[in-house]
Amino acid sequence: MKVKKFHFIFFLSLLIFCCFFKKINFQIEEKEEIKQIEEGPRSLETVAVEKYGSRIPMRVGVEKAMIHFIHDISVLKNCQELDISENLFKDVNVVTTILQGMPSLQFLNLSGNDFQNSPVFIDSNDLPEFNSLKEIVLNRCSISWENIQKMLKFTPELEHLHLSGNHYSTIELQEIQLPKLNLLHMGDNDIGNWSEFWKLSNLPSLSSLILLQNPITSIHYNDDKKSSFPVVSSLVLNETNILGWESIESLSCFPSLLDLKLTKVTFLEEYPEDERRKLTIARIPSLKSLNSSQISSTEREDAERFSFF
Repeated sequence: MKVKKFHFIFFLSLLIFCCFFKKINFQIEEKEEIKQIEEGPRSLETVAVEKYGSRIPMRVGVEKAMIHFIHDISVLKNCQELDISENLFKDVNVVTTILQGMPSLQFLNLSGNDFQNSPVFIDSNDLPEFNSLKEIVLNRCSISWENIQKMLKFTPELEHLHLSGNHYSTIELQEIQLPKLNLLHMGDNDIGNWSEFWKLSNLPSLSSLILLQNPITSIHYNDDKKSSFPVVSSLVLNETNILGWESIESLSCFPSLLDLKLTKVTFLEEYPEDERRKLTIARIPSLKSLNSSQISSTEREDAERFSFF
């Protein structure tokens, strides 16, 4: 009885301590938010120096810092990676300001800044090419296709492009040469028509295409020569609205497809997990991995035998 009472008191004390600690943390975070609001919007270099001191590192992360403008970008001129997501930038021309002042920049994250009402880029024909930039993240920032089009003209060496959560229902890219782009993340948009994604089929180096959480209902491969999506080896279609096996079978036409992620698709959820895995593997002979699980030669033989019967 004494042991039970001791345990009860111990756990009660632990619970009280956790609640108290959580309250203290909340109060600290709340005070920090109030402080930032009272200080108002701040410059990128001011926040960076406050965080890192006079020795700015190669990787700078100043997210959610109420940053509104850039005054002297030279403070960050040697940086190679910059994360300024969830701040208060509203003009996409901040991209050119950053690239002009940070010639070694390879990675830029601007997610969560609101560019919905941004003016267009200053004429990109007057800008030099910024060949150092390899990856840009523009998730949840409502950037227009017009501005993406202009940006891609002066970042020809881009390898990774992230455009998730921007409520796109179409893809509006015209005559853009992206010879090095190998990863495109377009998850959590509103694109339901596969013909929109087909506009990307001629990108010569695109190997990873991430389309999860788009309302895609069907997939068609409209190229008898199998020259479209030539090197796409990884495709993510989780949480799409694909309606039947015909769309799954069309994936077998992708000439280089090795890795497929296909979870939380309603029509597949109607099958037991083991059965839907076998039926999917049997329909796409080139697959080496399904839903992050390797496909052994034995598993493929079993799947093809199961599907045949």
